[in-house]
Amino acid sequence: MPGFNQREYQTVILGALLHDIGKFLNRAEHVWKKHPYLSEQYLCELEQRNILNPAWCDINLIKTLCRCHHENQRYTPEDLLVQNINDEHVRALAYLVSRADNYSSMERAEEDQAEEDFRTARLMTIFSQINIGRGESTDKYYDLKPLTPEGIFPSNKEDLLEGEYDYFKQAKAFGEAIKNFHPNNFTSFFNGLLSLMGQYLWCVPSDTTRQYSDISLFDHLSTTSALAACLYRYHEPSFAEVKIKDDKIPKFRLLGGDLSGIQSYIFEIHENNPRRLSKTLRGRSFALGIFTDAITLKYLEALNLPISCRVVNAGGRFVLLLPNREEINKIVSDETVKIEKWFFEKFLGKITLQVDYSLILSGKDFEPPQLGKKLHQLSKN
Repeated sequence: MPGFNQREYQTVILGALLHDIGKFLNRAEHVWKKHPYLSEQYLCELEQRNILNPAWCDINLIKTLCRCHHENQRYTPEDLLVQNINDEHVRALAYLVSRADNYSSMERAEEDQAEEDFRTARLMTIFSQINIGRGESTDKYYDLKPLTPEGIFPSNKEDLLEGEYDYFKQAKAFGEAIKNFHPNNFTSFFNGLLSLMGQYLWCVPSDTTRQYSDISLFDHLSTTSALAACLYRYHEPSFAEVKIKDDKIPKFRLLGGDLSGIQSYIFEIHENNPRRLSKTLRGRSFALGIFTDAITLKYLEALNLPISCRVVNAGGRFVLLLPNREEINKIVSDETVKIEKWFFEKFLGKITLQVDYSLILSGKDFEPPQLGKKLHQLSKN
């Protein structure tokens, strides 16, 4: 795109991804310090280790975006407020991250405040709030371990606090993984960093002030980066501050996709050797997952959006978050035709792609229960 500042765009995406990393470090280092300061400090450490390439992004700008991503004057020191940034353009970019942070946090229910120490907080499983009529459920929590098949089963909090894992060990393991990370371009850096954050921050609660802390820091940071990317693409090149702060403008669009014909494709084995039946079934199931991966990546690459904009990808179904701009819609339409043509040529209609990208959202639509209603409508479409 002529005149598009790709380096600045990547800076905003990365600033949004790392804006709350200080929450994790705060609990690990047992330092009583506002998390934006620690987020900025983490960027300094990445710079000193030469992990961040200045050709990919403006490191000083990322530090500012991580430090100044709050607007609430009641709880935030003056030097951390977005509105106190002097440079008009930098302030506008900081508002992109701040608003993305706000939208990503809107799912947090207004509930009782937690009284526990944030250093001992654990992520509650969402299953704790499900009642199937067999008596009251018991709150269960996840241990602070890297993501493994064995580590995803929740336990009683008392048992976890008596265990060997804590925030310090989790942060140390995350740091060691970063040391061995040597990407050669921004896309590899962002995708790899997002993957590592998913491995180590999946079990870290995003907000420890609520009674039910069931949303991980990884999910919050990932969705914030997706929202910031869409906001940048929507507002560029003018970045008018008054429009950035307007939560009623429809700035987002949802792209939903669903593979049709999954069951017939998986079970249409015919005369294959029964001894290889299970392998064939697993292979076809794996192929369907690869199809949706490839489809979403093709859309995101054509639209110049980060992989974090893929907010759902499971069971042959996906949802992408896009900026609501006319040229974006044209690209989606063109790519959809190419993908549908490929499926027809390969499978002759046995597997087809159902797509809808008619739903638009404003910042207000991320408030519950609006977002749930939008996603339900997307599925129906």
